[in-house]
Amino acid sequence: VVLLVTPAVAQDRAADETAVRNRVAAVTSALNRRDAAGFAALFTVDADVIVLDHPRTQGRAAIQAGSAKDWAAAPNERATVTPTEIRFVGPDIAIVNTVARFTGGTAPSEDRGTWVLHRESGVWLIAALRVMPAAKP
Repeated sequence: VVLLVTPAVAQDRAADETAVRNRVAAVTSALNRRDAAGFAALFTVDADVIVLDHPRTQGRAAIQAGSAKDWAAAPNERATVTPTEIRFVGPDIAIVNTVARFTGGTAPSEDRGTWVLHRESGVWLIAALRVMPAAKP
């Protein structure tokens, strides 16, 4: 029985991995368009975000307001966010590690992130996002 179930599970995970990668791409696109409302819509209603040494931001409205404020301070900065690992810890929960590279600011920079995604009504949304300095070589 396990052999019959395993291919179906792997197939489901492939579709889930594609959906999660598409979510990361949507975040990158919203960030680069400076679309704070579109960016916030990619999060669960009660999501929270901690970026580097900034205080914790909780809730879609706060994420939208904080993003708009941060982006206004760096209007030319653009990002490339790349998933480095996707791990499913349940049927509707994924942990994603990313590397983000930024250009157009005062100097090119890089950071890394850990995202917790939760599937709600068939859509993968970010429940928690943690951004840390890039790993030291």
